[in-house]
Amino acid sequence: MKKVAIYVRVSTQEQAVEGYSISEQIDRLTKFCEAHSWKIYKVYTDPGFSGGNMNRPSLQKLFADCTQKRFDTVLVYKLERLSRSQKDTLYIIEDLFLTNHVDFISMSENFDTSTPFGRAMIGILSVFAQLEREQIKERMAMGREGRAKQGKWHGGGNVPIGYDFINDYLIPNEYEAAQVKQIFDLAIRGYSYSDIARSMSGYTTKYGPYKVGYNTISLILQNPIYIGKIKTNTGYINGIHEPLIDETTFNEVQKKVTQIAEYYKKEHTGHYGQYLLSGLCRCASCGATYSAHYVGTKKHRYKYYKCRNRAYNWRDGSPKCMSPNIRVEVLDNAVLNEIRHLQLDPDYFDEVSNSPAADSSSLVETLNKRLENIQKQIARTIRLYSLGSVEEKDIENQLQILYSERDTLSLEIENATADQKDTADFKWRF
Repeated sequence: MKKVAIYVRVSTQEQAVEGYSISEQIDRLTKFCEAHSWKIYKVYTDPGFSGGNMNRPSLQKLFADCTQKRFDTVLVYKLERLSRSQKDTLYIIEDLFLTNHVDFISMSENFDTSTPFGRAMIGILSVFAQLEREQIKERMAMGREGRAKQGKWHGGGNVPIGYDFINDYLIPNEYEAAQVKQIFDLAIRGYSYSDIARSMSGYTTKYGPYKVGYNTISLILQNPIYIGKIKTNTGYINGIHEPLIDETTFNEVQKKVTQIAEYYKKEHTGHYGQYLLSGLCRCASCGATYSAHYVGTKKHRYKYYKCRNRAYNWRDGSPKCMSPNIRVEVLDNAVLNEIRHLQLDPDYFDEVSNSPAADSSSLVETLNKRLENIQKQIARTIRLYSLGSVEEKDIENQLQILYSERDTLSLEIENATADQKDTADFKWRF
């Protein structure tokens, strides 16, 4: 009896246009297994994810279980549910499934890789899936460019704050348009992005309230659509929609935006060589990096190293870390003094080198703890989407942040584990 892993995927657009709902795919594939008396090991679902890449949580889990040989067959509704990329499709089937002695079956195309004909058809159909995707992208690009040349907004993605998209045209939304004008007025007066967001905290847009730290304010201030411009492949042209801001105000704000960017680069972050330990220190409680922040006024400014999960936990919904902030000069001096001590005292250097505290095992444990937390956040976010509790547009940026941190942590764990092994080998030799 076959032990089957069912994989289902749908993007929001496909569900709306083609009817490939998650529940419909699961129902058909389950009945297909029952008709063949196959045992279902698990159903892997990726709601709201494009088939253009393999960065999908359930697909990655499927790969991991495949290498553990927890099933012998993967079943999908259509080949394109697995991937729309020819390269990815062939890699998944040949290098992951077949290498681990797992057959692949696509129900709609009625073939499987356990037969020579099925293996031949996989390559052929994946070529057409790739061709279809490229044609769709080409048609969409041509459509957007054609609309732009007519002075129309492209009509896809999020409608700009300040406008409604009605009958193929951008129409000013009186309530939001007033907010956009106020945002530009505050920028002219020298307010920072965070100060503007705080000033607008009592207002809300079609996408929810303004949040400090998000890039909503900077995107509004730098968007030429508010002076009546439409972007084309060759630059900007005059649109047919009503501008909300005059060009003089917009150009003056761009000067302010440049000043804000330069000031932020110089004063607000430790990623430009301004601070000795930014990005090098890790929190012992949660594994996140410490970076430099300041408090106070321009005349009386105090700089601190702060745990990322204390400073920015509200961005991705992670638990707030309560590790203490540390004055920059205090920690910098402590580290520099320790380096001098190690350099000038050979006995102390040997003592520290042979100390268990120098072992990287605690770092690996801390990083694994943080990685586990990130995995839980990803799973919770996906679950909320699958239950219909949140919209795709609301989780897209959040998932991107979580995936990026997950990948970074995995690499750091790998490096720390390798350092651990190198240290052990060094001690064994000497």
